Amino acid sequence: MCQNCTPVDQLPGEDAHLAIVEAPQFKFNQEHYDKIIDNKPNRTMVYKETLKPHSGDAFLVKKGQVIRAEQCNDDNVAQILDWMIISPNLEEYLSYGHSAPLEGPYLKKYTRCWSNTGSLHPMATMVADEVPEEFAEKGWSKHFWMFHCNPEWNQAAAPQLHPGHDSCHTNFMQGFARVPAIAAMPEQEKRRTIEFLANQCNFMTFQVFRTGWDDEAQDVMMDLRPGPNIPKGTGVEFYAEQDCYFVISACPWADMQGDLGEVEVKPVEITVWETGIEPLPRPVWKEWKSDFYFQMENGIREASPRTEESYNYVSK
Repeated sequence: MCQNCTPVDQLPGEDAHLAIVEAPQFKFNQEHYDKIIDNKPNRTMVYKETLKPHSGDAFLVKKGQVIRAEQCNDDNVAQILDWMIISPNLEEYLSYGHSAPLEGPYLKKYTRCWSNTGSLHPMATMVADEVPEEFAEKGWSKHFWMFHCNPEWNQAAAPQLHPGHDSCHTNFMQGFARVPAIAAMPEQEKRRTIEFLANQCNFMTFQVFRTGWDDEAQDVMMDLRPGPNIPKGTGVEFYAEQDCYFVISACPWADMQGDLGEVEVKPVEITVWETGIEPLPRPVWKEWKSDFYFQMENGIREASPRTEESYNYVSK
C-alpha cells in the first residue's frame, strides 16, 4: 500500500471501476436477453450429446443457439465442468483477460464471455443458472473464471497416479483436436495449436469458489471447496453470440468430494437449442494491426532481432 497517499489521492469505490465498461461497445441490453430466456418454451432441439467421464469434447453452437449442460447422474453429483470457446476459423477464442475485468470474477446469469484482443466480441452469454443458491454459501460462487487442473498439478496432488491420467488440460487438448480446422492441420502444427489453446484460462461451472483479500496472507487468495450434491437435471445455459465451438472438459476431480483417482467422474448431458432470436450487432472497433505493422516495417518501431551485441552492457 502507498505510504504517502492522502485521502485526496485515493479514489472512492464508485470511481475505481474500469472506466472502459461505460463505453457503448460494452453496453448490456438486458431486455434482449430476457426475451431469449422468456422464449425458452418455443426453442427446438438441434442435437443431444453426452460429455463422457474423463474426456473433453467440442460442441458446435451457431449464433442464436443455446447450449445447455445438464447434470444427468442418479447420485446427484455436481460434476465440475471446465469451458473454453473458439470460433470455427480459430481467429477468436475465449479471453479471461477481457472477460473477468469486464464482467467480474464470478459467472452468473447475464455474464458475457469475451474474445481475445484483435477481436474483443462477446462470444456467448449465460442465460440460465439453475444451481441452487445454497450450493455456495455467502461470499462464495458457483461458477468462475480461472485456470484448470493439469498433469503437473495432478502429479503434485496424487503422485501415485500414472502420468497419463486425464486432467482438464489434456481433456481440453482432446476437445480442441476435434475442431475441424485444427484436425485438418499437419500433425506437428496440430499439436502446437492444441497445446497453446489448452494453456489459456477458462471458466468453470458447478465449482464452489471464492476470491478476495486474506488478512493473514496479506494477499488476494483463491479458494476451492467440494461441491455439495444438487438435483439431477440441474443445468446451465449459454447463448451463442456467433458461431463457435464450446470445448468442455469433464473435470477428473468430479465434485472434489474425494481424492483424485478415487472420485467417480460423471457424464453430463449436452444439448443445443435453436432460439430463433438473432444476436445483437457486435461491438465495432477501429482496425489497428495495419498501423502497427506499418510502424514495424518502416522503422518507426525498433524491430531488429536482439543479439548479444545489441545490449548496452555495463563495462566491468
